[in-house]
Amino acid sequence: AEQISAGINPLTSFIDRVKTGVDDLFSQGVLIPDKLALAGLSRGAFFAAHVAAACPAFRSLLGFAPLTELGHAKEFD
Repeated sequence: AEQISAGINPLTSFIDRVKTGVDDLFSQGVLIPDKLALAGLSRGAFFAAHVAAACPAFRSLLGFAPLTELGHAKEFD
């Protein structure tokens, strides 16, 4: 909530770090192409959905009770 109030999008930096890590793991042969999936619960599902949308390496997404808008989180009351 503090970052958003300050005009900082926390999703952008998080997604960039995930993409960098995924690229590094692909280059090391740790990850198998076309077999990468994400899962998350509530806020984790919110972030996982945004990562999956920005990173085509992820082929599947499983969201458990996903938060659909950060403004609905109690931190933003």
